[in-house]
Amino acid sequence: MSQENQRCANELGEKVDPEIDEKSHEFLRQLYSFISDYEGQLPNLRDIFRPVAIEWLLTESIKKNGMDLEPVVNFLINTGYKDEPDVGDDGKPLSRRTTPLHHAVRRSKYWIIPDPFKIYDRFDVNYTDDYGYTHFHIACEYGRDEIVVKKFLDHGQDPNCIVPKIGDSPLHLALRAENKELAILLLRNGADPNLANSKRETSLHGISELYFYEDIAKVFFEISDENHLYLQVNARDSNGDTPLHIAMQSSHEKMIELLLRNGADPNMVNNEGSTPLHFFIVTPSPFGKEELLKTFFRINGELNRPVQVDAKDKLGRTPLQLAVIMKIFPQHTFFKNSANFEKHWVNNVEFATKAKEMMITSSLSLRELVQLRPKEAAKLLTLEDYYKFERSNELANLSEKHYKACSVNLSEKLSRGFFRRWSLDPFMELTHYQLPILCCEIIIDKLMNQGLYNICLAAAGQTCDDGLVINNIVNFFQSKLIKFK
Repeated sequence: MSQENQRCANELGEKVDPEIDEKSHEFLRQLYSFISDYEGQLPNLRDIFRPVAIEWLLTESIKKNGMDLEPVVNFLINTGYKDEPDVGDDGKPLSRRTTPLHHAVRRSKYWIIPDPFKIYDRFDVNYTDDYGYTHFHIACEYGRDEIVVKKFLDHGQDPNCIVPKIGDSPLHLALRAENKELAILLLRNGADPNLANSKRETSLHGISELYFYEDIAKVFFEISDENHLYLQVNARDSNGDTPLHIAMQSSHEKMIELLLRNGADPNMVNNEGSTPLHFFIVTPSPFGKEELLKTFFRINGELNRPVQVDAKDKLGRTPLQLAVIMKIFPQHTFFKNSANFEKHWVNNVEFATKAKEMMITSSLSLRELVQLRPKEAAKLLTLEDYYKFERSNELANLSEKHYKACSVNLSEKLSRGFFRRWSLDPFMELTHYQLPILCCEIIIDKLMNQGLYNICLAAAGQTCDDGLVINNIVNFFQSKLIKFK
């Protein structure tokens, strides 16, 4: 059997020509059959194949959809095959090279990644593809253990080499993979926690949205103290959000306390003028919001750091006003499905006759307005137009059922901008950011306000039964306003 294996291996070795693409599938089929049927002592592959052919085999196996990679990778590993880098004129290894590991990442075949490092085990050479993405980056993001990363670091690898374009550091990559041990290893080997990526996010931003990661954050602060490094706890990302904004949005109590006790500013505003408190109020949470809010104020009180509870964002809204809004909308009829309403009453003779005579503006009647979609109405009317019409008291001329239905319709349009602004980001989160923002906006535009409100709740795994929670928060804020004023 071993002689037969050797004969087949020699025949396959003679057939390998990576440049002949049209024969590749047939060759791969024969080679997979050879690997599956192989028995006896494993061959020295370098006696049969050229290194370029072996790399071609591995690369094509990765590229081919539906291919079981494990037998191929394990066969190469079991034969003891090790890749060797090409050498330049100066005798030094060449690192510019796209390897099967790079192709595995591009094909999202992350599960196979740890094993090829047993083949590409020259950790003194950090292979880099045309995009600047390296084997070290791959090990940090997809390696699943610290052994490979430790070997790179032992060979002098810079722990702060960034991924071009996106600007992620190895520490960013490890945190994205939610690999605590690896993140700590990088920190203890010189990784800079203050490095920001292209979105201006530091590693502290990443940790702040991950539950049960406050232990890594503690290590951040400990190592920074040991190295006399100032950890930028109030760093702002491209949206102007600080780590405290992120932690408050995530209702991450332990992280909130850790950040506050290490200098986080509770009153910093983002690009929208929102403080962390604004974020907390409008973000649904599966945890006890009232208790977390009390903790937030208690810690700031202990630190003698007053919280600006009446701070206004760029739309002039205070946290209390937002809490009231989140309380009022679900409790009243603003979320009634006006689609049914339009179906039954738009052509009602009584309503149509009166509504035609009621002018919202000089060129738009009430009947025309109620037939518009909220997005279309927003282009034609301002909040002042709605206000003036409401003050005119013309709606009182309608019957009771038409008055109520019309109020719901106008409320839907009036509050549209608010719900659209607050639902887009949660919707993108729910879709795991797989849809282009334009597609998300199109979908959002087709939903009623009730749907937009539910999206915000769904993003945090809640239902609409949060009236008591919001009510308690409103009462809590009112007591704080009295105290601080």
